[in-house]
Amino acid sequence: MNQPRVLIGCPTAVIKANALIAYVKGLEALTYPNVDIVIEDNSPTPEYAQHILALGKRWEETHPGHTFRVIHSGHTSPRVRERIVQGRNKLREVALKEKYDYFFSLEQDIIPPPDVIEKLLGYKKEVVGGVYYNKVNLGGKMLKSPLLMVYPNEESKKSRTAEWVGFTFLFPSRLVEVASIGLGCVLISRAALEKVKFRIAAGDPAFDDMHFSIDMAKENIPLYADTGLLCGHAYNEAFKGIPDDQF
Repeated sequence: MNQPRVLIGCPTAVIKANALIAYVKGLEALTYPNVDIVIEDNSPTPEYAQHILALGKRWEETHPGHTFRVIHSGHTSPRVRERIVQGRNKLREVALKEKYDYFFSLEQDIIPPPDVIEKLLGYKKEVVGGVYYNKVNLGGKMLKSPLLMVYPNEESKKSRTAEWVGFTFLFPSRLVEVASIGLGCVLISRAALEKVKFRIAAGDPAFDDMHFSIDMAKENIPLYADTGLLCGHAYNEAFKGIPDDQF
């Protein structure tokens, strides 16, 4: 039986270096065999890319026949969000050009369960992900919350007025349709990738996660999350030092 080919990847930069070792250990722990990895590095200089590649070579030694590649794009924009979306689209191009069946967007500060790919593939959905916590603005306060939004009722779905979920939403563990999902841990089919590029919008502070969810809705592609696939998230407080006009 042929297993779907899955490309794992994310854009990153040296500011995320604190999470690299844990990330590579998480990759090594994954139990799904038919994967390749491509990391896009938009750090100003190539040293971080070279460091990632050295760790990748060790991964290749234990995964014969599979590749761990690094694309060093450099400092393509002074704005963080622009660099992220440019990097993510480079990974999209690799996935499409090399005819992968799925792109597993796994960001460098996310540590998933080892069997995450098997479980997500088993749902046979175009877009389906795991769950992780992030800091979101709830009532004017930045609080840790699952990075998922849902439509509370049919009227809100028609008007596309979604709400952040709380901790209790995750129980019982189940597959649920969601209004938006973070790109930190999400399996995207080739068919969905072909229809939507990653993007941000001028004057909108949202990252590409939100716009990806919006664009999938426009294509009538539903988003799903397995609330039992809870991932670790290594928060990086270094982002606090970046001025708002550089995001």
